[in-house]
Amino acid sequence: MPPSQDANRKTQTTPKVSNKKVGGQKGYKGYKLNKVPNADKIIKHDITECKCCKNQLPAAGEIETLKKSNQNILTNIQNAFDNKPFLPKLAE
Repeated sequence: MPPSQDANRKTQTTPKVSNKKVGGQKGYKGYKLNKVPNADKIIKHDITECKCCKNQLPAAGEIETLKKSNQNILTNIQNAFDNKPFLPKLAE
């Protein structure tokens, strides 16, 4: 018998409606952890590979180089389109 026709199946209940507004409640300040000026110990966690695909990740210095390189490529592409109209060539 398919579940839709099972007389003894449990049905889903809808959540109770609340009269509270969505989000934080008024008057609640919240909290966060602030940096301390003089830490006793600083532990640097270097991540060298993606935990999902195991591909090597770039080092911090390489990221800035990649950003600059990508920006240069994007600027060159933009300049190419700004300076020359793009007309597709049709082959017969």
